Amino acid sequence: MQEAKRYTFSYGLDWSFRLAAGGKHGASGSTGVSPRVAFDVTRLNFGGRDQTVTFQSHVGRLQQRGLISYEIPRLLSTQRLKLIFTSFYDNSLDVSTFTSQRLEGKIDLRQQIGKQQPNRLTTLTTALITAV
Repeated sequence: MQEAKRYTFSYGLDWSFRLAAGGKHGASGSTGVSPRVAFDVTRLNFGGRDQTVTFQSHVGRLQQRGLISYEIPRLLSTQRLKLIFTSFYDNSLDVSTFTSQRLEGKIDLRQQIGKQQPNRLTTLTTALITAV
């Protein structure tokens, strides 16, 4: 048996295409093309504990997204409680029609209900904070 790697990295490069809506008489709109880079890092056993920190990002000219998450799978030393803190940022540009920015934070407390069975997971999820 071998211990899992503490860090997991993933990355990628792609192209994003967006087409704006045409005018009154069906004339074609403008097109937006943007390279996009994705980079994710996950850290297991954060601080020497059974906790996980995750960072995810997607960055391009038309859209920028980032997510940071901190997971405590055994809250108060019980397997029935899990606590997850998440923050999310999104900035999107849709060529000529709109731009949007979103900042969101969430605290997620999950409690397992019933007997623990290997192939079945029943959870009760409560989102305490969501700010837009």
